[in-house]
Amino acid sequence: VHEMFSESLKEENCKAYKIEKLKKLEEFVYKNSYALVFINNTLKNFFEEKIDLKNIRKKIIYLASTFLPAFKKKDFKNVKEIYYCGSLYKWKGLEVALKALSFIKDKNLILNIIGGEKERIKELKELSRKLGIEHKVNFIEFLPNSQIQDILLNKAKLTLIPNTVSIYNYFSFPIKLLEYMATSNIVIASDTPVIKEILENKKNGFLFETGNPYSLFKVLETIFSLPSKTLEEISQNAYNTAKNFTYEKRAEKIVELINELSC
Repeated sequence: VHEMFSESLKEENCKAYKIEKLKKLEEFVYKNSYALVFINNTLKNFFEEKIDLKNIRKKIIYLASTFLPAFKKKDFKNVKEIYYCGSLYKWKGLEVALKALSFIKDKNLILNIIGGEKERIKELKELSRKLGIEHKVNFIEFLPNSQIQDILLNKAKLTLIPNTVSIYNYFSFPIKLLEYMATSNIVIASDTPVIKEILENKKNGFLFETGNPYSLFKVLETIFSLPSKTLEEISQNAYNTAKNFTYEKRAEKIVELINELSC
């Protein structure tokens, strides 16, 4: 179970009859299932509030990172770039990131945005221009996974998940969170319920108030004020967290569930 689609449609302003039709279909499927696997605990709780699943067996099996290279010690003494990788849907919060960047006056920090469709890139470029930070934003086209992995491992140090307020924050489990951590980076992320299941503020990453550019700005200020050794420890903690979210471990849990259901 990745998402309650009837709830997502509400945010997309779909017609009420379509939402109700899909809701009935979803309820039928879930109530007649023998077992349900949720990709995070927040999603499970959300479903249990909406649908009576008391008699259905439920298990949480998180998604996994697509790669786990060896830990790489990084130098955080003079960080000049921050990286975002992925789609550019509105709820992904790139506007929040750009506004936060506009508050930074005395540091030449570059935001690298990898991925996205041409129309959204055009919108974000226009916002960058209006904010007077076009020189601080670097838009990079879609890249193969292997190339993104190389960038995250060998170039990136600070990575970003700037989700804004959205129903999708109860559904989306960002695999990029795990991949940022697996490549020994410092992760800065919105404090959505799902992300907080994995990320602990100032321990294995940094959290800011969802949808609040000023909160993100203050977190960046905090990071730049910390000694390199502290950031190295947070990077190591992030990597150690990522080791718990591999395909091998996910497969083991799926097999465990199959065995349970077979008894």
